Order: sequence, then structure tokens, then C-alpha cells
Amino acid sequence: MAGITPHRFQELLRVAGAAIGKAFSSPRVMSIVISLLIGLGVIGLRGTGFLESLELGTYDWYLRMRPKTTLAGSRITLIEISEADMARYRPWPLSDAILAQALEQLVQYQPRGIGLDLYRDIPIPPGSDALSDVLAHHPAIVVPTKLGTSPAYDIPPPEVLKGTEQVGFNGMIIDPGGIVRRGVLFLDHGDTSMPSFALLLALLYLRAENVYAQLDDTEWLRLGPATIRKFAANDGSYIEADAEGYQFLLDFRDAPGAFPVFSLSALLAGEIPPEAIAGKIVLLGVGTETESVKDFFFTPYSRGHGFDHFISGVTLHALITSQLLRAGLDGEGVVATVREGDEWGWMLLWSVLGGVLGLWMHAWWRFLFISLSGLLLLVAATYGAFVYEWWIPVIPPALGWMLSAAVVTAYMSNYEKQHRTILMQLFGQYVSPAVAETIWQQRDQLLRSGRPRSQRLVASVLFSDLVGFTPVSEKLSPQALTGLVG
Repeated sequence: MAGITPHRFQELLRVAGAAIGKAFSSPRVMSIVISLLIGLGVIGLRGTGFLESLELGTYDWYLRMRPKTTLAGSRITLIEISEADMARYRPWPLSDAILAQALEQLVQYQPRGIGLDLYRDIPIPPGSDALSDVLAHHPAIVVPTKLGTSPAYDIPPPEVLKGTEQVGFNGMIIDPGGIVRRGVLFLDHGDTSMPSFALLLALLYLRAENVYAQLDDTEWLRLGPATIRKFAANDGSYIEADAEGYQFLLDFRDAPGAFPVFSLSALLAGEIPPEAIAGKIVLLGVGTETESVKDFFFTPYSRGHGFDHFISGVTLHALITSQLLRAGLDGEGVVATVREGDEWGWMLLWSVLGGVLGLWMHAWWRFLFISLSGLLLLVAATYGAFVYEWWIPVIPPALGWMLSAAVVTAYMSNYEKQHRTILMQLFGQYVSPAVAETIWQQRDQLLRSGRPRSQRLVASVLFSDLVGFTPVSEKLSPQALTGLVG
């Protein structure tokens, strides 16, 4: 401020104010400002979690639409306990003798890993010693444990396997609405980090392929050529989600019926072909059609909450294990998400684009056509990215696009209506309505910022003098004189 007089400072303020006022009087500038404000409002609304359910619904739709993975030979086989099996091998739960016989039968077929998706925290005689012996002498058998909110709610593994590497937790992360979209690889349990049931099974299979788990430079888990990206609380469409442990997004890419399924009765009767089990991962658990045992989950493929819209727990573990195997052997990564700052830029971009198009979408049919075309382009772009394992927001940019286009279109319509009224009033006093309308239609060539635009023209001009006009004009008011001349 040194060397600037108060008068000079006031002059600078006046010039700056005039420049700002002139800038904001421009419809183009105002359209950009409106679009940015709408975009920021959408970002703020999204931050409250208000749009989360809509965004997750779109994510589910993209999952269902994405091409499925169909392997020539499945790496996983399911042994499901049906209602008929329960009736045949009463009472329920199955006795330790039945489980020991089933596991012994599976071991003879030489699978790479066996997942027993049944809790066995207390012995169920007869056959308890036989079951303990099978579990202790076959390290390829993995059993589950449940980690509750406190040790009092834990369900421990069989006593013989406590503290061994054959135990993995089998809990699931369930989103609001009851949908499972995420898997968990590790959970902190006391002073240790416990692996999941599905991860242990996948590692048993991968070990035979000389593929081992390791951490990369970012402390993310790497299986073979693929990195399993760790889920964060605000990834994708999530807002402050529970990100406890090492979570990752499930892709559900395995085609329906990807896993061969056999019954427990068929296993115990020796009716399963050995090649259906040899060299594979086998999971033994309660099947989907078993209504008396509530071991089922809803997924993005569940289009409702009826009995026929869920999958069994053993099938869900198979899907998670299969995804990990595809990562380690086929290099398929996990669905990736963009950084939060990039998401904000993406939303603001679509909001500004909607405002820019609103500058010239004056007709309702043009507004409808361009708006719907923009939405289709947005959906196509984000779905194409999703096919290549990138999750980019859809709902917030779509909302910003539509709101900006609608608000700016309404603003431009009102702006032009006001200026048309002023111009028609101004020129309508001196020219015919048809000429005034022509001037309005060609305003871009004739006017600049509401003022006549200087142009070089070739014109014929007639000057005339009316006899006695001066004395008459001196006696009339300006309004009356203008009417007389007009």
C-alpha cells in the first residue's frame, strides 16, 4: 500500500468492482459459476452418505452386467449337505463319526485343500476321537472359527487344531441392506493377525503352483502377478465404511454353476468321480436349499430378499477362494477405485459440462435429447472402465450434469427473455415488429454485451426537413413529439 494515495486506492477498488460486475454480468461466466456451485453442492451431499445406496445399487448392476469368467475345469468342488442328507444322517448337527468318515473319503481322492465349513467347537459323539485324529494328521484340512465382538462371543475351532495354521475365520462384512460386497483376508485378533478361511484354502492350492503370498512396497498383499488392493473407508461409493482388517472388493466374476456340486450322501457312498476332487479345493458345508440351517447371504446378484435370492455360506467361500486363485494364477486384480480428489474433479467436470451445454439448450427437445445423450455417455464410460476393473462414480456426476443443465437452461431462458423485452421495447418504437424481431434473431451479429455493435456498412441515408417542425417541437413534450414523428 506504500506510495498509493487514498484517492488512487478508491479508484482501483472502483475499477476492480466494475471489472467483477462486468464479468458476472456475462451469461457465460454466470453459467460456469452456477455449474461449479452445483458441483460443490453434489460433492457435499455425497459426503453425507445420502447417495451411497444409489451408488452401491449401480455398482451391483455393473457387477451383474459384466462378463463372467468360465474356466475350462473348475478349481473348486462343493460337497453340500442337503435336507435329505440331514434326514438320512440324523440327528443334526452331524455326529463326529459322520464328519470323520466324509473327511477320510475326501483325503483318499487327494485334493489340494479341504475346507470344512462347519463349526465344531464342542465334540458331538460318537466318533470324536476319530475326527480329532483326521484333523490332526491331514494339514490340508482347514476349519473355521468365528471372531465375535468380544472373546465371549467367539466360536473356537476344534480343540486339536487350536493354535495351528489350519484355522481361519469365516466372518463376512455385510453392508447396509444386507448385501455382501467385500471379503476379508486378515483380521486383528489380540496380538496376532488371523487369516481368513478362504485365504488359507487359496494358499494351499497356490503352493502347489509355487505361488506364495507376499507384501509389495505399499504393504498390499500380492499373489503371483496380481496385487490385492486394500479397501479404505471411502473407496468407491462408500462413505466412512467399516474398513477393519485387510478387506478387498469381491468381483463375483465366476459364472453361475461354475463349481461342481455333489451331496454328502454321494460322497459317503463313493459315487463321486475321483477326478472331480483330485488336485482341487473341496468345500464341505450346508447347501443353498437347506432351509432349516440359516447359513446364507445376499449378494449383488440378489434382486430381492426372498428365499430364492441368496447363496449359501459355502458357495460364498468358494467364490472368494476362486477370486484369489484367479488373482494368483491368472493375474486378475481386484476392482480398483480412484482417489477422492480425482473423484471430486470428475464430478465437477460433469457439472461444468452440463452448464456449458445449458448455454445453448433453449428448446425443450434439445434439452431432453442432449441430457439423455450425456447420461448414456456417462454410463457407457463408467461401465467400460468397470469392465477393466475401475470403479468410477456414476450417480454424483449424473446428478451434477442434470442439475447444471436444467438450472443454466432456466437461467439463460430468463436472461434472454429480459433482454428481448428490453430490445423489443427499444426498437419497437421506431421500426415495425417484424424488423425488431429480425434484430433480435440476429442479435449476435448486431449487438455486443447489449449494445449496438460497430460495423462497416454501405448504406443510403435520406435527410429531410419538415416545414414548421422547430416551432411545433418546442411546444410538445418528448413523449408526444416521439409519437408524432413515429
